[in-house]
Amino acid sequence: MHSIISRRGLFAFLAVLLAAAIFAAWRSRVSSKEELLLLCGAGLRPAVSELAELFTAQSGVSVRVDYNAGSLLLGRIRVGADGDLFMPGDEYYIRLAEKDGLVRESRTAAVLVPVILVAPGNPKQIRTLSDLARDGVRLGLADERTAAIGRIAVQLMEKNAVPRDAVMRNLVFESVTVPELGAAVALEHIDAAIVWAPTAAGFANTEAVPIPPNENILANAPIAVLNSSKHLSSARAFCELVLSEPGQAVLRKHGYETPLKEKEPKP
Repeated sequence: MHSIISRRGLFAFLAVLLAAAIFAAWRSRVSSKEELLLLCGAGLRPAVSELAELFTAQSGVSVRVDYNAGSLLLGRIRVGADGDLFMPGDEYYIRLAEKDGLVRESRTAAVLVPVILVAPGNPKQIRTLSDLARDGVRLGLADERTAAIGRIAVQLMEKNAVPRDAVMRNLVFESVTVPELGAAVALEHIDAAIVWAPTAAGFANTEAVPIPPNENILANAPIAVLNSSKHLSSARAFCELVLSEPGQAVLRKHGYETPLKEKEPKP
């Protein structure tokens, strides 16, 4: 009887070892063969870098991230880039990609809140959007043709009846991406810029001046699985991680607001 139990125990032990070996071999094979390409808005870099590392640690699938302005990334997708995922800073670019038949499905991953980022000590005492039109303010804005925050900055001026001509007279620096604006303010090359709140949080010694909710315009930051994806299951798994509580916690840690979890992808 003792020998039978021993043999059964040995067989069970060998079965566990075999299962572990099979899993390890599968994970190694997946890890070596699969690499997701995520085309991502530059302003999302800190959080997305952490999410990519977390996904690789859990799945063994590596994630290569190309950070750039939303319009430039969309241009790459349109000319045939073999991307798996698209995560711009604004759903505007997702809608354009959908019209071109480039998106399989999309979900809202985070909510981006614009703020006014000012130089250390706020020497120009900028408190409102209208202050950006005052004489002597050195202003930085993102190019509305390339970055979501640039397009929304224009909408903010229109919504709050801030004279665009006066604002543009103060424009001394125009960037392609939002992190460039944060760096320019931190180095005191400019007095103020309109950036996302998480971008502002990433630059020490600067001050983020909030825009009142009734004056502000928020942006949904979606994540989409592209029709060009060659690793559909892994691409969807990455989306699920982003939308899971651990993924949303990473986004909140980096200063993003998170939406109510959506139950189904948008077709």
